[in-house]
Amino acid sequence: MQTPPQPDAAASSLAPASDAKPPTRSIYKWLVFGVMLVAIALRLWLMMRPLPALDGRTIPDDTYISLEIAKQIGQGNGPVFIDRYTNGFQPLFVWCTSSVFAFLDADALTQVDTLDAMVKVALGFCVLFDLLSVLLIMHIVRLAFRKHREPWVGEVTAAIAGLMWAMHPATLRAATNGLETSLAILFLLIAWRLSLTRSFTSTKARHFVVLGLVVGIGGMARIDVLVLGVFFALASLWALATLVWRARAQGQGLASPVKAWFLRNLALLVGTVAGYAPWFFYSLYYTGEWFPISGKAVRWISLTNANFNITTAFYISKFRVGYKAIRSNSAHLLYIVGIFVLIALGLWLVSRKFKQLRTWKAYQTLQETPLRWLALPVIHGICLYFAYTCYIFAPWFFKRYLYVVNPAMIAISAVALGCLVAWADNYRTRFRLLSRPVLYIAVAVYLGFVCFASRRFQIMMFWPASVDTGYRNLGIWADAYFPRGTVVGSSQTGALAYYARNVHYVNLDGVVNSEAITEIMAGRNMEYIRSENIDYVVGWRTNTTYIKRNTKNWSEDQLIEIGQVAGFRSWHSTWRLYEVIYPPGHPKRNKPVKLLPPGLGVEAADHFAAAEAAQKAAAERRRKRAEARKKKRPKKRPKKRPTRSGRPDVGSVRIPSAGPIRLPGDKKNAKKDPSQATPAVDDPATTTTTSPLDN
Repeated sequence: MQTPPQPDAAASSLAPASDAKPPTRSIYKWLVFGVMLVAIALRLWLMMRPLPALDGRTIPDDTYISLEIAKQIGQGNGPVFIDRYTNGFQPLFVWCTSSVFAFLDADALTQVDTLDAMVKVALGFCVLFDLLSVLLIMHIVRLAFRKHREPWVGEVTAAIAGLMWAMHPATLRAATNGLETSLAILFLLIAWRLSLTRSFTSTKARHFVVLGLVVGIGGMARIDVLVLGVFFALASLWALATLVWRARAQGQGLASPVKAWFLRNLALLVGTVAGYAPWFFYSLYYTGEWFPISGKAVRWISLTNANFNITTAFYISKFRVGYKAIRSNSAHLLYIVGIFVLIALGLWLVSRKFKQLRTWKAYQTLQETPLRWLALPVIHGICLYFAYTCYIFAPWFFKRYLYVVNPAMIAISAVALGCLVAWADNYRTRFRLLSRPVLYIAVAVYLGFVCFASRRFQIMMFWPASVDTGYRNLGIWADAYFPRGTVVGSSQTGALAYYARNVHYVNLDGVVNSEAITEIMAGRNMEYIRSENIDYVVGWRTNTTYIKRNTKNWSEDQLIEIGQVAGFRSWHSTWRLYEVIYPPGHPKRNKPVKLLPPGLGVEAADHFAAAEAAQKAAAERRRKRAEARKKKRPKKRPKKRPTRSGRPDVGSVRIPSAGPIRLPGDKKNAKKDPSQATPAVDDPATTTTTSPLDN
């Protein structure tokens, strides 16, 4: 038996030092710890803020709708919203929060403090899901540089992506809105991560079952996750074309690869249906409907607001609103992506033009980065953009629902920055020394100018409570204002129903009321209001316009405005109270309503008064500053205009009771210009008792 030759110790000692790679110590876990510490600190600060300071700024009315349904499910009543079964909600997040309501008794759920505490619990769920998303986005960005020879590039780039996510104002708002946004983003990132290791040409079928389950369960978090099926369909067609091309190139048959391709896609479809099936049967059991009614109702509201005038200008306006929503959510990310893409394109063109400069390895860095992994969030965001702007509409939801573009924008920004730094590190020694400071400077600029200097960041973090935003004030006021047993209708009934104890409410926009949307689409909105024995309607002017346009036989005496709700507003819009007028002979009699809320608590009243006084003081300070600027502004002297006589026209100087003074050469101009004509003596507007000599 021959033994393999042993390496010579002397020869091994003479080996060049460049061949032996020194052991590197990973700093990734410390970067993850720092990023998570920042993310947790910011979110805990927001959660510890008083609820009136978050209401309206991060918490919309849909949060209270979800919590009211979760409260009913937790108490064993099923998906009920104001005595009606509904499927107009995203089930997975509601089921999560309903598990906490199950531990509370019915008496505790009538207290405002307990209800406010449950809102904070919902925010806690959102924060938990968002923190998991921070870890996932860092992991996905790190995968982009897994083939790079310097591991620190991927680690630091992942940390930058994590900081962008942790501190971005739009992400903080989504993480504390009490809705399913963070949970849907988490499932989107999980599907993104799984798709990076699932090839439609070589992976086993059971892996696609897992991927389909993630997509289906994510569809219960928000139905928008099911739009990932468009990406998987395109990827599947691309895989089929690749299989056919390989089979023809190698002279093999198509039966075996096509069969394997069909089984993988069938496994993906089976997994998706299995993941989403619980919500199908749950909705069918309670409501008798397969699909949620909220999408149909929201689209009808948008069409009604446009007065059913769907033209090219209407679609263009929705495209603009959608773009503004994306720009508002990730304005600086758009600029960063644009700048980095232009720089990378310029480097690639230079490398193509001057082959001797390919030692820069700019194009090689981009080749080592698998940019195809950005396809899933980009295609998903594009599909959602056109779905909302071309079919669903609902521009008031664009900021929340188009927020799914942010993960892709953050990933592209971080990867582009990492590519540039990696290129500088590969070029020369002097650029290598500058690569790491570039990262630190970029992070410092981001922290200083994008986050802490952002107005939205300051409003969420530091501004006091406002009476011009949110819906919590409306719910507390209405329950104390109306007599017990009053039936009140409104298009925005989330906070009204959540804080209700003495009043019965009816949803009038149909988002969570299937009977209402059926009557509305038939043009019988006012008839439905009377059939529900509604005494009063609370809403904005746009809400009453919605009622008028969806009532065929409308007359102004059917709904009479009583007055405005004083003390607070929502989204800077004033709430108005309307009385429903019934025809003669109707058994329903209207109940008198006092214009002042007698049951409003002292604490709430003091809060409203203090906030309103602070806003008035701020408006007075702005007015004084504007007046001071006007006083400092220099007065403009009148310009001298030449006349036909060649003499300068100094204009007409009005002297009380003496009329304008004109130069001798200006007779023709005075005849043509009626404004320079001498006024009559008996004109009271120009005649005074002051003598010209007094001036």
